[in-house]
Amino acid sequence: ATAYQVPDGVQTIGSSAFQENKVLTSITFPNTLQTIESWAFCRCTSLRSFTIPDSVTTLGKGIWDSCHSLETVVVGNGVTILEYREFSGCASLRKVILGDNLKTIYLRAFYECSNLSEINLPQGLETIRCAAFKNCTSLTHLTIPDSVICIESDVFAGCTNLTIEYLADLE
Repeated sequence: ATAYQVPDGVQTIGSSAFQENKVLTSITFPNTLQTIESWAFCRCTSLRSFTIPDSVTTLGKGIWDSCHSLETVVVGNGVTILEYREFSGCASLRKVILGDNLKTIYLRAFYECSNLSEINLPQGLETIRCAAFKNCTSLTHLTIPDSVICIESDVFAGCTNLTIEYLADLE
């Protein structure tokens, strides 16, 4: 088991920086961090949980794609977009806490997160792109805030146990 603390002062974690690291179990980010580039932690199969600090405003694509042991994620208030395949294939992911300023969830962001059972969609969220939650078979309830103006195709395809509550007036 290996824990790593990104040093204070680091502002960017580069593309594929920790990709396929099989021993990393936890990572702590400093409040100086602003950007995590694409595929930075992709296929880190032992990583279990982390918190993205509020200082982070930019996330690349597929950062945690196929992190099979990932169970819990907290996304800070600085993040406005969850990119393509951000948590795709994270089969052990159970709980996600999304920050208050999230506006867009891109396609396949949580694709095949089959154990995802708890996630909040914050007020202010506007767009949920194609297949964002496809095959999230453990999702049983989701509340869509009235700020959402676009839900694309197949967003909830394969979510066979899901009940959706819309806060918007659908008249």
